[in-house]
Amino acid sequence: MLPPVILSRLDGSAAATQRALQHLSTTHESRKLAAYAQNYSELVYGLATGGDLRQATSALAKGMGIDLAQLVPYDDIRIVHSTFGSACYIEDSFPSLLYLTYKYAGGFRNGRYHDNHKQPTHGIQER
Repeated sequence: MLPPVILSRLDGSAAATQRALQHLSTTHESRKLAAYAQNYSELVYGLATGGDLRQATSALAKGMGIDLAQLVPYDDIRIVHSTFGSACYIEDSFPSLLYLTYKYAGGFRNGRYHDNHKQPTHGIQER
């Protein structure tokens, strides 16, 4: 649960990243996870302090060699399963997170799942 740790104080991106890495180190000893946690922390902190969602996810993805704008026209299932991989491993799930966040930055209600799976709201009102 990194977001509460990252956002517990808005005292700068470096301090937020340090908190995230310290928290991660209590449960994981992985340089690979630490690198993703650092990127995630910087993304979340930047967004919480006014960053643009599409610009931030695009910039982070470009740093990973991914051009999100080129992927948008394609079906989500194809991109998530075939381009990135649907496993829960961080190297698959993090690019998928960036892609879906970028594509649906204007609202997740435009997503395929929402359109094809109308389900009872259980008392929750849609706006």
